Amino acid sequence: MGLDRDGGGARPTRGDADDADYRLARYRLTRVEASEEGESATRYVAEQVLHRQPLRDALGLLLEHGVETVIVEEYDGSHPPFGVARPVYVAFDGDVYRVSADVV
Repeated sequence: MGLDRDGGGARPTRGDADDADYRLARYRLTRVEASEEGESATRYVAEQVLHRQPLRDALGLLLEHGVETVIVEEYDGSHPPFGVARPVYVAFDGDVYRVSADVV
């Protein structure tokens, strides 16, 4: 998986472009101020993040490269994309992030 330094995007190889039930979707993770939605954010520990794909990928890229937003594009078969119908907030290791998804 590579990171586009200008746009903070990553394109893994998961999903099947040839499957009619899969569509190219974007998963966006953005670091936000804790006061924005910190109290309503779902808190995760490392073990939980490891089992939540693409949160695991996006968070890893965001932390590794020190960017504020990471966009992971992959073919996804769920509706809504990645199971994210509207923006949600997650907290991990003292920081708060907004998660959103859409179809490309």
